[in-house]
Amino acid sequence: MLIDARHERGLSQEVLARKIGCTESLIHKWEQFKRMPSGFMLMCWLEALEYDIEAIKR
Repeated sequence: MLIDARHERGLSQEVLARKIGCTESLIHKWEQFKRMPSGFMLMCWLEALEYDIEAIKR
């Protein structure tokens, strides 16, 4: 879903990495499921793709 969102927004892995503040190779590893982002980095990824983030109390 996040890969599709990046493509829909016309962002390359390089541009996304710059927006997040990480390396392009890290974006590649996340997208290939070779590494998992930390909670903080996942939030940065979502924010860079302009997703609204909300907390839901269970």
